[in-house]
Amino acid sequence: MQVTILGTGYDGLVTGSCLADAGHQVYCVDIDLAGISQHFGGQLEEKTFALWGLAFKPNTDDMREAPSQVLIELLLQAGAWVRAYDPEALGEAVHIFGSRPGLELCPNQEQVLDDADALLICTEWKCFWNPDFDLLKQILKKPLIFDGRNLYDPEILKDLGFTYYAMGRGDSVRCF
Repeated sequence: MQVTILGTGYDGLVTGSCLADAGHQVYCVDIDLAGISQHFGGQLEEKTFALWGLAFKPNTDDMREAPSQVLIELLLQAGAWVRAYDPEALGEAVHIFGSRPGLELCPNQEQVLDDADALLICTEWKCFWNPDFDLLKQILKKPLIFDGRNLYDPEILKDLGFTYYAMGRGDSVRCF
């Protein structure tokens, strides 16, 4: 069974570990709406979010159990706009979401960044591993990344001038 734990913390990681030990395929993603909302003082309406990664894991277009689906739905319900990119799952995203107001599926990872308030990372595709951080700082409204896959070193991003929230390390906007 595939299990996605969205918004992990201690409890989520322990639960994920137990399920993995029981033979389940577990994906923990520490991007949750509460943390994002907390960073923005509860005001998500009319914010634009760049989202990298729609599939539940890299090298597939499979979006079943994908954390991106839940996150996109919650952001849209909060009145935010989402621009999303995935190297393989754009077709599946069109099938799932159709032409939803507030959601734009983009053909490349740079286009989603244009004037976005933050970058959200939901899938650890190789093409996201080494982005041009100078370009990200130029294109994003503010250098802000919520990384649900722990792709980057928090200290390096801090030195580059980013506000960086990563799963289980670096700064945290957890609401406990």
